[in-house]
Order: sequence, then C-alpha cells, then structure tokens
Amino acid sequence: MEEVTAGRLDEKAVDVAVARVLAAKARVGLVPGFGPPPAPAVRPDREEAADVRCAIETRSTVRLQNDGILPLAPGERRIVVVGPAADELRVHFGAYTSISNAEMPLGMMAVMEGEAPGLDPASFVFTDIFHTRMPGMDPTFEGVARGLHPEALTVPDAVRELDAKVEYASLGRFEKDGSLDAATVQAAVADADLVLAVLGERTGWVGNNTAGEGQSTASPSLPGDQEDLLDHLAATGRPLVTVIVAGRLLLEKAASASDAVLPAPLLGEEAATTIADTLFGLVNPSGKLPSTFPRHLGQILLYHGHHHGSGYEHPTGTRHGYGDLSGQGPSTPSATDCRTAPSKSCSTSGKDVRRST
Repeated sequence: MEEVTAGRLDEKAVDVAVARVLAAKARVGLVPGFGPPPAPAVRPDREEAADVRCAIETRSTVRLQNDGILPLAPGERRIVVVGPAADELRVHFGAYTSISNAEMPLGMMAVMEGEAPGLDPASFVFTDIFHTRMPGMDPTFEGVARGLHPEALTVPDAVRELDAKVEYASLGRFEKDGSLDAATVQAAVADADLVLAVLGERTGWVGNNTAGEGQSTASPSLPGDQEDLLDHLAATGRPLVTVIVAGRLLLEKAASASDAVLPAPLLGEEAATTIADTLFGLVNPSGKLPSTFPRHLGQILLYHGHHHGSGYEHPTGTRHGYGDLSGQGPSTPSATDCRTAPSKSCSTSGKDVRRST
C-alpha cells in the first residue's frame, strides 16, 4: 500500500492482481458462494486400475540377459525360488509410496520411544531416520505392505500359480549375519532343476532400507550376503535365473553367475505377477534400460555413446578397453551375451537384441 500511496504504483494494477487470485480460488471452490460445487467423489474401477498397472509394469521389465533358458515352460522343471526379495512384498515399493508414508510415523515413534540405537529422542534431527536401523521393525513394515495391498502376491506365490511344482527356500538376507554358507545353499537346491533367485534392495525413507531418500551408497553392489549367495548358487551348477529388484546396482556378479537376468525395479502391487508372466513367456518384456549398468565401479560415470576403457583407437578400427576386466580385448563381443559385453546393457527377446551404451 505504501507504493500506491506514494504514487509509484497504480491502484488498478493491484486490483487486477487481486482479482486474478480471487478468481482462481473461486474456480476451485475456495470462496464461499462462488464457483462450481465440488465434483462428486468417483470411485476408481479396481479391475481397470489393475489392468493399467499391469500394462505399465510389463513395459518396465527388461530381459537383460538370456542364454535361451527363458521362457520357462510350466511343469518341465523343478523350480526352487530363493533370495531375500522373493517372499517379500515390501521390496517392490519405492520411497514415494503409501507404504513408505505409513512406515515413517512408525519409525518416528520408535525414535521417540528410545528404540532406535544411537539416536537421542531429545536431539535427533529428521534426516537421521534415513540411516538408522530399527531393530525388529522389518516384519512390521512387511505387515504394513501386505495390509495396504492384501491382494498382491509374492514372487513364489505368483510363479506357483503358473507351475504348482515351484518350491521356496529361505536363502539370503539384505544384511549379513554369517548364517549363509555353501553347504546350506547346496542342500536347499540339491533337487532343483532350475533356481530362481530374486535379489535386490529395499527402497524407502526409514533406515531399514538400503535405497531411497537420503540413501546414497559408495558401493552399489547387492547388499547383505546376496553376492555370496550368487557365488554359492553358481557353484552348484544348477541353471540360474536372477531377478533384480533394484535400479542402480552393479550387475556383473549377477550376469556372470546367471543364465538369464531380469531387472524388475519397483513395479508395485502387480510386480510378482508381472515377473512370473515374463519368466513364463506370457508377456514379452518390452522395456528399455533408462541407464547403463556398469560392470565395475571404476567405470562410473557412464553415458550414452561413452567409449569404455582407454578410448584408444587404432586405424584398423579395433578399440581396446580396460586391461583388468574380463571380456574386454580387441574382439567384438557376442550380441546376446552380456557377460562379455563391457559397459553395455542388452535386452534380448528371441532374435531381437537392443543395446544402450
């Protein structure tokens, strides 16, 4: 008003600005007696919503590697499903979801009740909760996920709907506890014709997750004992298909140990069904990788068109890569074998091979 009183601002300009704000408020019903009445609440069609989710998730999966073992045929093999992400629903949801929203007050309550080690309820700051483990809370968080999505399936249950012979063995953890050894793994898959390993990391806000808000990592490898699990599974000699529920990890270990690799990051409520349908060929994974998955931490940062290794180019056209990574000599890697394709990501479906470098 001082500007108007001093004559430096025309009062009509203020009127126009105020009128615009009031008109916008009236349009959304914030001014009593003006604007349209609020629209009646519309209940979404649950079946239609499920179809949309399935369509989105199908387009998000990528068959990163396949030596011909996929698609699977129901009843042909005795399949054993393993891995810490196999029998868990929570792992398929990210940080900005209703599940993470429900976990946050539970985590805050644990802090205020002195149940979060290393945090003083009187002095902690909000972001401390991102990196603080909440002992004993994992079952609670899983219960939240199953309560919010009671119709969602875990991967063993979804695969079992297509092949009743499927079994589940609890192997691997998101944290190391020293309980995993070669003999335990060998015994669990001794009679398997094929092993399906569902691995990855949890994404959320509370410190029980390894990815998500405030969860940067200097070592983007599979957390816990999951890489050890891959080593033990590879040593058994059983055909191995690995599903990776994550979007930022180094996949060299999974690629070298597995006959097929399927990244399926944070697909949500229909995740397990989408994974099962993809493995058994009911849907064709049409997703493309949004970024390159490097073989080694030393290759980061990678980007489209980035030449791996020294970048040295000879007039013969041969490009030499890293001297200390396998499969990076002067020869051209096979188009369908990600294990010998340095710094490349490929999606294979039959004879269709797509790459992003």
